[in-house]
Amino acid sequence: MSAHQSSNELSGIFSIVVTAAPGHTLSEINTVVVEEIHRVQSDGVTEEEVTRSRNRMEADFVWQCQSVGGFGGVSDQLNAYNVFTETPGFFERDWNRYESVTPRSINEAFSRTLSPDTEVGLSIVPHNADDAALPDSDLLEAR
Repeated sequence: MSAHQSSNELSGIFSIVVTAAPGHTLSEINTVVVEEIHRVQSDGVTEEEVTRSRNRMEADFVWQCQSVGGFGGVSDQLNAYNVFTETPGFFERDWNRYESVTPRSINEAFSRTLSPDTEVGLSIVPHNADDAALPDSDLLEAR
């Protein structure tokens, strides 16, 4: 399981990606994910969880800066900063955003932005295994 937030020019996406283990249905997994979201909304995140996430973000940030070009290298980051902030050298200010995060700020953002009415569930199942998808799913045929 992984969770990711992506900011874009006009909107943002928060996604939770889960791969089903053999013997478990997507409905079971969806129930567990929804329960965990409710737990975080009621109990909040801990300082340890914030520190662990910050350490991961720092490692990813440094790893991204190890290549100059290609997809996700320093040149892409400089360009993104230029597009979004008009300041290509926004690295330090960007990193300071992560340093200033607290459990309280995450809990407030989480409660403000995640709710069942903004949820979209996507089931990717093998061909002819429509019954494996989440209940009430709309079937899209592959082209």
